[in-house]
Order: sequence, then C-alpha cells, then structure tokens
Amino acid sequence: MQEVQYQRKNPLLDGFIEDYFECADGTRLRFLRKGTGEAPPLVMVPAFDCTADEYSLNAPALSEERTVYILEQRGHGYSDAPAHGRTVHRLAADLKEFIDFIDAPKVSLLGWSMGVAVIWAFIDLFGQDRLDKLVFVDQPPMIIADPYETTEERRKHGGQIIDVWHVRRIYRQDFDAGWPMLSSYFEMPDLIVTEEIAAQLPGDYARKIAMIPPRPYIDEKRRHFLADLVRNHIGNDWRGVLPLIRKPVLLLTGDISLAVSLECGQWMEETIKDCTWVRFSAEDYGGHSFCQTAYQKFNQNVLDFLR
Repeated sequence: MQEVQYQRKNPLLDGFIEDYFECADGTRLRFLRKGTGEAPPLVMVPAFDCTADEYSLNAPALSEERTVYILEQRGHGYSDAPAHGRTVHRLAADLKEFIDFIDAPKVSLLGWSMGVAVIWAFIDLFGQDRLDKLVFVDQPPMIIADPYETTEERRKHGGQIIDVWHVRRIYRQDFDAGWPMLSSYFEMPDLIVTEEIAAQLPGDYARKIAMIPPRPYIDEKRRHFLADLVRNHIGNDWRGVLPLIRKPVLLLTGDISLAVSLECGQWMEETIKDCTWVRFSAEDYGGHSFCQTAYQKFNQNVLDFLR
C-alpha cells in the first residue's frame, strides 16, 4: 500500500508517515511510522479509547533514536471497527500480524493502560522470541476483583469491585459518560487535569496538548465495539502471565493514578524477573496520563531503558 504523509493536522507528529495494513480477517488498521536505525523498532500500543495521536508528546522524541510505530487498534480512531474481535486477545493477534507485516526480527513494545494488557495477551498467545524490551505504563494485572479476596489482596493485584455489565451498558448508551462512571468504581481517585493544572505543567504542556486532533466521531457501531471491548478488558486476570516474562521490563506507574497502587507496583516489580520500576510522584503529576503530564521525564526514562 502506498504510504502518505500524515494528514490529520497534528504538528506534533510532523514527519510521521501514515499508512494502513490489512489483518487476515480483512480489518484495516491505521499506523504511524517515523525513524531509522539498526536497533529493534519500538511498537507503541495505545490505551483503551485512544488514537495513535495520544502518543504525540512521546513518539517524536523516541523516534530520534530508533524507528517508532504507533498501531491504532481495531475499533479505535481511524481503524476499522468490525462486528467481531472485541477482545484483548484479538487485539494481540492484530499486533502479531502487524509485527509480521513490518518484517522485524525483533521489536520492543510499549503499552499504556489497556495497551499493556494487549502485550500480556501477546505473550500469552505467541511467546517472547520476537520481543526485545518491554515498557508497561500504569496497568494492573487485574481490574475486576475477586470478591473473596481481602482488601490487602485486592490492592496488591489491582482489583476493584466492578459491575462489568453496568459498565458495558453505560458505554453503549452514552460513551462520554463511560469513563467517569468506570473510574468511580476505583478505590483511588485519578488526577483530573484542569485548565489551572495544565497551565502549571512543564514543557509547554497546555499548548502542545491543544494541538492533538480530537478523536473521530464514535458512531453506534464503534460505540458498541468499544463497550464490548472494555467489558472484556476489565474481566481479564493476567497474574499468571507476569512470572513468565523473561525480557527486560520498564514498569512505569503513577503515585496518584487510580490504576496501580503502591502495593500493586511492588508486587509487579517482585513478580517480573527483570523489572525496573519507576514511579511518577504527585510532584510529577503522576496520574494515569503521566505519559502526557510528565512527558519529559517519561520520554527520558524510556530512552534510557531502550538504550
């Protein structure tokens, strides 16, 4: 397929190539690419309900030292939203097909939130022979809690008491109400980046974040796809996968994020064999979106790890 220059009017991604590839089931996925070098390329996997543009503050810096791909997952952004494949494991199969498509002997993977779960599903299905290094950004190994666990056990593994079918229904009815409702189930509140906070953030954050194009309109078909996907996502338990990981891992978590408690971060660091854990504090504005709010520290830690 002929490559085209990136046309979504996002000056932060100047120089990135926009293209599409077709999965074996006919689903077309959008991706962005920039960079050169002999190091294994970095494939960035966005979070739930995020387009490739969500990495606008990260991908340019990372592409200065290696080839960077951002894969826009099925049901997200400008990628197709078919009537099937609404599971994390299907997204992992897409990732496998994409790695085959770019014909890289080895790749490093970076995932944020649900993007991490996609990497865990990839390891579960396809192993680690094609992987070089892994970056996990603020995702617990489970989201829906075992109701028979104690509070201490839930905090260690990240589980919350959630009505998954209620979550699915709200996302289907009013997508914009989905995240506020889902986040209300979490024990820890997340950092809300108000205009006042945005103005205080370093690195010209407020001006740059305003350059990111809005996501495309989410029609009924896409809304139902994402509602089914989030139900599947929060119902998975990845605790059995983490001890199997034998590749170097950079674990990044936010101290004031709703997703990963201190106890959960400690458990993940101890469970993954070769794990470097970096925390983003309240002073770093370390909420769930610290890859944006603290993008300079984030980018430097990822670059140092990949080197």
